[in-house]
Amino acid sequence: MEHDKNPEAPKPTEIQDLPELLGFIETPELGQLRDKVIQAATAGDNEKRIELLTRYELLGQVVVDQYSEREQYVKAQIGMTIQTGLIRRTAGVDYRKDLEDASEHAWQERLDNLVAILDEAIENK
Repeated sequence: MEHDKNPEAPKPTEIQDLPELLGFIETPELGQLRDKVIQAATAGDNEKRIELLTRYELLGQVVVDQYSEREQYVKAQIGMTIQTGLIRRTAGVDYRKDLEDASEHAWQERLDNLVAILDEAIENK
């Protein structure tokens, strides 16, 4: 892989910092949905968990769509994918696919620092 072509790519120590650093800012409504997803998973209601997570992703896309600049839009999209994975992780559900998708998207955008962080998280999952 080439050297990082985007020195502005965040390099936090914790994966849970990534969504916000990438521009995906969870609204209060999304925060409530996140909590409901986790409650449904804890209660063993997989159908409800999936329904709520789908709604979270749809409303999350509204947040992402607010960015008109392509670079910010792409970063926020990756941040939302990571956030969805973090919700799955907290809910006790496999989240590897979300991180792999985010890593692939970051790789396509040449965000090498971000790819390294995500790949490390995937390996240590």
